[in-house]
Amino acid sequence: MCSISISSDEAPPTELASQLELSADATQNLTAAVARYNELCEKGVDEDFGKAAEKMFPVVDPPFYAITYDMLKHTSVEDVSCMRLLVTMGGLVTDDDARVLNDDMEPIPGLFAVGNVQGGRFVEDYPFTLSGASHAAALTYGYLTGKYLAEQA
Repeated sequence: MCSISISSDEAPPTELASQLELSADATQNLTAAVARYNELCEKGVDEDFGKAAEKMFPVVDPPFYAITYDMLKHTSVEDVSCMRLLVTMGGLVTDDDARVLNDDMEPIPGLFAVGNVQGGRFVEDYPFTLSGASHAAALTYGYLTGKYLAEQA
């Protein structure tokens, strides 16, 4: 099942929860998450996930958009009945050798990330007009990481 919902111009984000038929717990979680995120936007510091301040935009001006997607019902490449989710806009922070960095920006020994789990590739907007950008980044960093590991051996 795929549902895409848009709230009216005056409705709060919780209208989406109703349209998507979310449970009471999920609706409460949505409300709390939006309130917390807006609080962090006002502070200008993401204390929860470390999102860069210049990429924080409060969820205050409707309309709001949401999607539910049942991956078990949309498994075929030919099934285009619903949008596909392609990349992670956040992801793990890495250095030039694709080593995953800890909170102190130091490499975590033996942990590497390439592809859609690697953060910082698209800033705040995915370039839909540039076909293959996500794949190209995954292939390039996969190659560079392999080369780095071979040099370390």
